[in-house]
Amino acid sequence: MMAGELILLAICGLIGVVASTIFSRGIYWGNIDIQIFYGMLVGYPLFKGNYFWGDFMTRTFPWRKGPLRTLLICFASGIVISMIIIVLVNLLWYNLRSKEPVSLAVLFDQGFFVMISELIITIIITLGHYMANFFVEWKKLLIQEEQFKREALNLQFNALKNQVNPHFLFNSLNVLTSLVETDPPLAVKFIKQLSEVYRYVLEHKDKELIELSTELQFVNAFVYLQKIRFDHSLVVDITLDDVAGRIIPLSLQMLVENAIKHNIISEDKPLNISITAEEGYLVVNNNLQKKKVIHETGSIGLDNIRNRYAYFTGLPVVVEETNDRFTVKLPLIEIQS
Repeated sequence: MMAGELILLAICGLIGVVASTIFSRGIYWGNIDIQIFYGMLVGYPLFKGNYFWGDFMTRTFPWRKGPLRTLLICFASGIVISMIIIVLVNLLWYNLRSKEPVSLAVLFDQGFFVMISELIITIIITLGHYMANFFVEWKKLLIQEEQFKREALNLQFNALKNQVNPHFLFNSLNVLTSLVETDPPLAVKFIKQLSEVYRYVLEHKDKELIELSTELQFVNAFVYLQKIRFDHSLVVDITLDDVAGRIIPLSLQMLVENAIKHNIISEDKPLNISITAEEGYLVVNNNLQKKKVIHETGSIGLDNIRNRYAYFTGLPVVVEETNDRFTVKLPLIEIQS
């Protein structure tokens, strides 16, 4: 830590000598120590001030929210901060070397050219620094967008595959066959809900975000099919009064499906799934009664949802598991007006 600060001071001193040499058109060895000290006095606060200010501004205006906006804001505000530091440091310097107090008017009269020179050097260094960061963050954003597209396609594919895979079709057709023979009106309702499931997947699979109310319509259709299959052994309680926001398409359905897929469901051991809202999160909770043999794991689907949410919000997808409960919390993304 100390070594780094000493190196920084040395660099500032060297820049002071170089700048003095350029603008004075020669090296004056008799006062080179003063040049070095002056370079440190000006350069170190400039570096530290811009470093901390840049860190604050990039946290306030993250690169991922708009690299060009962040570049312009950081650069413009950095120049203002640099001008203030240059004026204050030079005011201190002139007062230390003068027997009489030096006012701002005198400072600008005597040291205007020196301060403009320092500002030009600072602008060049600052612009280079932020331009380098801009291209690095822009590249990261492009990579992140490509990763998001892959994750989105993967989730869409998995959702489609789950809806058309032989097990889902077999179970749905088996239930439908039974209903046609025993309860034709209910069979008609079953077909309508089944068509809603497919319609939703086809219409919304390409969207990045979707309103919670729309996803709930799809989940209700999906749950309806599952309740006919499992009867009273499956209980799904959705309590979301006046809750608004957006979520990743198919994510809520995937959580409900995972709960059904990975847990025992019987009259003796009913599966209870609750969907509620809590402090900006959509909470999916179920009692845990794991099947002994599970051919597929839900971790891939959860990782997929985590990665896609990371693109839109800094809030994490929370997964909690105890001996008897399994909970997943999805951040509700606010709808911008």
